[in-house]
Amino acid sequence: MSLERLAEAIDEAIRRAGGSEGESATLGDFKFGEIVCRIRSPFPTWRDCLEGRAREDLRMFDDRFQRFRRFLTDEKPDLVVHALADPGAPRLARLAWDALPPPTPGRQVKTFWQEDRCYVVQRGFVARSRSRDREIEVLVAGDRNIGWVDIAMRFGLSQLLTERGGLIFHSAGLVHEHRALVFFGVSGSGKSTIAGLARADAILSDEAVILQKKNGDWYAYGTPFSGSLEYAGDNTSARLAALVKLSKTSANSLRKTSRLQGLAEILKTVIILDDSHSHKNRGLANAAELASDVAIYELGFVPEPQAWDFVLGELAKESSDASTGSRHAAP
Repeated sequence: MSLERLAEAIDEAIRRAGGSEGESATLGDFKFGEIVCRIRSPFPTWRDCLEGRAREDLRMFDDRFQRFRRFLTDEKPDLVVHALADPGAPRLARLAWDALPPPTPGRQVKTFWQEDRCYVVQRGFVARSRSRDREIEVLVAGDRNIGWVDIAMRFGLSQLLTERGGLIFHSAGLVHEHRALVFFGVSGSGKSTIAGLARADAILSDEAVILQKKNGDWYAYGTPFSGSLEYAGDNTSARLAALVKLSKTSANSLRKTSRLQGLAEILKTVIILDDSHSHKNRGLANAAELASDVAIYELGFVPEPQAWDFVLGELAKESSDASTGSRHAAP
């Protein structure tokens, strides 16, 4: 099937489901970093879940909705995600998935463009992003498919953040004494582990942290997206003090990396979901600026409670050494 015909099939399914003018109601406006996202839903049950009134067979989704509750806001939305009910969505998604080339390694979605519309395909859902209108329409089979809306929303956030000089980072973010430490690495490297061991003032997430530059400084922001820790990220932010690449080892060690090496590691974990050249190039520029501005370390750690104290102690030494070096270098 050609991309043009595939786009026409998705457009027609969205039209039948009502599109952005369909019978849906605003579930809520949620602020992630400096971006406000509105979710609209045709399912009254989602509102019940958000308000803690889920019926018995939907209690399994309570935790996901409660995570989002922390991020409710009254601010005007930058992005609107429309969930559209379509029982045929899984079949269309499988058809689209099989028709497209294999995804980039490590990616769970496929994308393609037709004119000014970007189509997002996963095995369980399809979505259409109209970046000019700041709207995403997601076809889901029923009220048990809130997870697909979650993924589609990350796509929209990734687009907007990249345009505005920010990034979504596959990482765990921890706040200690008003500073954010962001730990990143491939799946299984220990992000959830370090978040669970830390005696942090706040946990931004153990899955995905938003990084944005504001007034010359980088800040890390909490998100409701969680990994194996299943902890709802705190709705707070802090100035970014360091990026730390993780690996589990037999002994604790910490070393500072070069900017170039740090950038190479960052690019493995930045969440850039839009495959267009312009978007990827802008994401690369944002990552390069981040690597230039923020200290990057490699941490090998033993997954024991002492690891957190080791990290804080070593970073304190690095900070002290840097301050001493600056004083010695002063005229």
